[in-house]
Amino acid sequence: MSLFKRMRLTDAGVDLLRMVHEGQPLELLSIHVGNGMWSEEERTGTPPAALKTSKRAVAITEYEKQGGAVVLNGVLSNTGLTEGFMMTEMGVTARHPENGELLYMADFVPPELASYLPPASDAPVEMPLRVIVKAGTGAEVVVEIEDRFVSASKKDLDTELSAHKHAADPHPDMRVAAPSLKLPNGYVDRVNEGEAIGFKVTGVPENTLWETEVKLQILNAAKEDVTSDFAPQVTKESVTLTAPQVPADSVFSARFQTWQHGGLASLWSAPVEFTVVDVPVDAPAFTSPANHATGIGETPTLTITAGSSDDTTKHHEHTEFVISTDLLRTAVVVESGELGAVTSWKVPAEKLQTGSHLYLHARTKWGDTWSGWTTIDVFTTDLFQFIEAPTILAPQEGSEVMWTGLKAVIATPVIEEGGTLQQDKIEAEISKNGEVIHTETVNVGQKFVDLPTQERNTALTMRVRVHDAVRGWSAWSEVRAFRTKTVGNGARFDGGIAISHTFANGQQGYLIVAPASKRIQRQWGLRGTNTSLTDITSASIKDPRTGAQNTAILCSSPYNSMNDAYGSFGAPAAEYCDNLVFEGCNDFFLPNKDELARIIEQKAVIDAADETSGSKFNEIGTNSIWSSSEYRDASAWIQPPIDGGLVYGIRSNPNWVVPCRMFIP
Repeated sequence: MSLFKRMRLTDAGVDLLRMVHEGQPLELLSIHVGNGMWSEEERTGTPPAALKTSKRAVAITEYEKQGGAVVLNGVLSNTGLTEGFMMTEMGVTARHPENGELLYMADFVPPELASYLPPASDAPVEMPLRVIVKAGTGAEVVVEIEDRFVSASKKDLDTELSAHKHAADPHPDMRVAAPSLKLPNGYVDRVNEGEAIGFKVTGVPENTLWETEVKLQILNAAKEDVTSDFAPQVTKESVTLTAPQVPADSVFSARFQTWQHGGLASLWSAPVEFTVVDVPVDAPAFTSPANHATGIGETPTLTITAGSSDDTTKHHEHTEFVISTDLLRTAVVVESGELGAVTSWKVPAEKLQTGSHLYLHARTKWGDTWSGWTTIDVFTTDLFQFIEAPTILAPQEGSEVMWTGLKAVIATPVIEEGGTLQQDKIEAEISKNGEVIHTETVNVGQKFVDLPTQERNTALTMRVRVHDAVRGWSAWSEVRAFRTKTVGNGARFDGGIAISHTFANGQQGYLIVAPASKRIQRQWGLRGTNTSLTDITSASIKDPRTGAQNTAILCSSPYNSMNDAYGSFGAPAAEYCDNLVFEGCNDFFLPNKDELARIIEQKAVIDAADETSGSKFNEIGTNSIWSSSEYRDASAWIQPPIDGGLVYGIRSNPNWVVPCRMFIP
C-alpha cells in the first residue's frame, strides 16, 4: 500500500477542528484514494481543499479513539474497478455543520512511491486501510458504520466464496503491495530494436531476494508470455532487457511481481506498455573514457564514435550526451542538450563531484532520426583530485601559428589547498573536427610539449594535462582553439624557406628561397646586349619589375639564343632558375635587386631553417650573388651575403645563383 505518512489538515479541516475544540462533535464519513498530482506547495504545505482525482471511496469499518486522535480502519477493494491506477493521494472526509461534507485531512506520495490498484479483471483485491486522524483530546467523535460491516448475510458469503474459489490468484499477499514499474526518461512508450533498455522498479520490500523472489513478465499484443525472448536481467531497483529482432511497431507490455519467503506472491504491478521500433541508425560507442574507468577528473571530455545510418543519404547532424547517477537516466546530473555533429563533449566545470559513481549515455542523430542510446559506460570521478587543470599559455585562443615547431606551453599547475607539485609527465592532445589526431606525452617535469608538424591552414584544438608522481593526472585544461598558418616567415615551404616580402607590383606575400643544395655558380650572360629590361643605375632605384617578370624576359626570344662571345649562350643564371624543378615546383626565378636585398637581410633566418647541405649564405661569404636587375648592357646588380651592399658586376663573371619562388596567400 502507498505509504501515506503525513496526513495533514486542510484549511477547512483546521476550521472544523477549531469547532470540535469548542464542543462540536467530529463526524467522520469515509476514506478516499485517488491518482491526482499535487503542486509542490500542496505537497509541502497545506493540502488542497479536495482530492485532485478521487477514484475510490472506502467505507469506515471500525474506529478507535486514542487520546487526541482517532484510528480508522477500512477495506479497499477493486470490485467494479475497470481501470487500474496508482494511488498517489488519500483523504478522510468529515461533515461540517453548515457546509456539509468536506475534505478533513489528506496526504500525497509521488508516483514512484505509490502502489498500484489493478482492475477487477486482473485479480480480486481487498486491501486493509488504517488511517489516523486528529480529533482533539476529549472531543466527541461520531462515525457511521454501514450495516454490511457489522454482519454478513449468507448470500454475501456465498458470493465472496465463489469469487475466491475461481480467482486465478486467490491469495495475493496483503502485506506486500504491488511494486511500481516504469520506463526511464527519454523512452516514453517506445523501445529501439536491439537496444539494451531498463525499467525502474520501486515499492519492493527491503528483504526481497532479487535473484529468486522477483518475477518479470513480458507479454505481446495477444497477452502471450514472451519473456524468454527478451532475456531480462533483474537487479535491485531496475530491470534491463534487450529488445529482440522483431517486426517494427510490435507492441509489448511488462509487469513485475515479488514473492515472500513463504511463497506468497504480491499483486502484479501496473503493466507498462511499450512498442519495439526499428531504428535505421546504429548507436555510437564510447571511446573515452573506457568502461568502468576510474580516476576521471571533474571536467572530462567524453568521446564517441558517430555511429552509422542504413540510409546512405543521411548524415550525422546532432549528438546528445547525458550523465546520470542511475542506469536508467532518471537521475540526471548534467546533459549537453542537442549539439552539432560532434563526437566529443567536455563536461562543464562544477557539474560533477569527486568520488561519484556515474553513468554515461550518448546518442547521435542522422537526418531526422535519432539512434538509440549507446551502451552505458561507468566511471568514478577521482576521489583524490588535488591538481587543478593546467592553463595553456601558448598557443593563444584564436591565434594563427606555424604548422612546424608547434609547442604547447602551460603555466605551473596549482595544487589545491597547497602542496608541492611532483610533476613527472605532461601530455598534450590535438584534435581536428572533434577527432583526436595526435597525443604527445613527455616523461619529464617541463612546462611545454614539442608537437609534430601539422597540416597547413587547418583549424585545430588542443588540451593539456599534467601527471603528479603521487596524485596522478590532473583534469584536462580548457580546450584551446587555434589555426595553423598557410605560410610564415622562416618556415619550410614548398621549394624552400619562406620570407615575407612586398613585391614590385605591390603584392604582399612570400619569397620562397631555394635551399643551399640548389644554389650554383653561373655567368649572368648577354654581355654587351642592351635587353628590354630597365637600366637601373642606382642602388636606391627600385626595379619596376619582379624577379619573375625579369626572368621570363631573359629566358624568351631573342635572348635565349644569343651568344655573347664571352662564353655564354643565352642567360645562364636566369635559365638555371627557370629550368629548376624541386619538390614538385617549377616556377623558380632569379630575384631582382630588391628581392635579393631582402634575401640577404633574412640570411640568418633562411640558414637556420635550411636543413640541406650545400652553399649556405655564411659559406658564400663575401662572394657575390646575381640579381635579375640590369645595370647597363655589360653589367647587372649583385650583392655578397657578407660585408657588402648592392653593386653592379660584369655579366661574364661566374657569381652565385639563388633561385626563388613567389607565394601570395
